[in-house]
Amino acid sequence: YGMPTGLQYSLEVSAFAIFMVVLGRIGTAELAASGIAFNLNMIVFMPMVGLAVAVSSLVGRYLGAERPDTAERVVSSALAMSFVYMTACGLLYVFGARLLLAPYGLEADPASWPRIAEIATVLLRFVAVYSIFDMMNLVHAAGLRGAGDTEYPMLLTFVLAWVVMLGPAWVGCVTFGWGVYFAWTVASAYVLF
Repeated sequence: YGMPTGLQYSLEVSAFAIFMVVLGRIGTAELAASGIAFNLNMIVFMPMVGLAVAVSSLVGRYLGAERPDTAERVVSSALAMSFVYMTACGLLYVFGARLLLAPYGLEADPASWPRIAEIATVLLRFVAVYSIFDMMNLVHAAGLRGAGDTEYPMLLTFVLAWVVMLGPAWVGCVTFGWGVYFAWTVASAYVLF
């Protein structure tokens, strides 16, 4: 029961590690900006992981008590709460990018920081959009795991990470040189799918 869940997280972390390698092949500024955007994304995303654990536990509890309507309400409530939270964070990513990036620029190289900040500002817009879908993925996958289905989320993560994100990112960026925004477009498509 636990193996697919562990594999799902491992596969996703591995996919993003390889994705960062692809970004590193594009350029240093692109890699630095992507690292900053992912860092800011993780700060906001971690409470959603906690919420997902709660959803999984409560869905399992209520299904075990033969109260599927309450289990469904748990997922709906979690979606509503996290939608409000992620929308607020998304607005901060879009309208407060300068504020969010300021601590990273304090010790940065003055010659390279403007380019990194410019790229990171655009990448935070990607994060603002895909965060809503990432939250929905997380809550629904947690509901499925709570209901006992751990294999479907793992298989879907594996297929989409390699087919939708990594394959196109590698071909587009390494082979054709389409750049960081193409890479982030396919990463966002992965989350949306």
